[in-house]
Amino acid sequence: MEAPGSFLESAKTFVPGEEFEYRHLYRMLASYAREHEYPLAAQAYEGAAAAEKEHAALLKQAADVETFAGGSVSVCPICGHLMAGDSIPERCPVCGGPKRQYKTFSGV
Repeated sequence: MEAPGSFLESAKTFVPGEEFEYRHLYRMLASYAREHEYPLAAQAYEGAAAAEKEHAALLKQAADVETFAGGSVSVCPICGHLMAGDSIPERCPVCGGPKRQYKTFSGV
């Protein structure tokens, strides 16, 4: 069994998958849901796409370990949306979940 790669290698590995999900997969699923008149499913897929876009952006930033200044990262437990830094909105911009439910990680 191989030892896990460095963080830098690992972070870069996940970016293409995250980009595929928000650019193609969730758009296709949302479109299908709208065509079949499932508006809540469409909304959920659109929210998932927005969360995946944030994941990809944060992974790209984190891959450059030398300049990454993530500080703290907050995660919405409802939809998985990531928010970096200290200026966090009162409600999740993806699903509307309240700030009090966010899980915040410092020293990332």
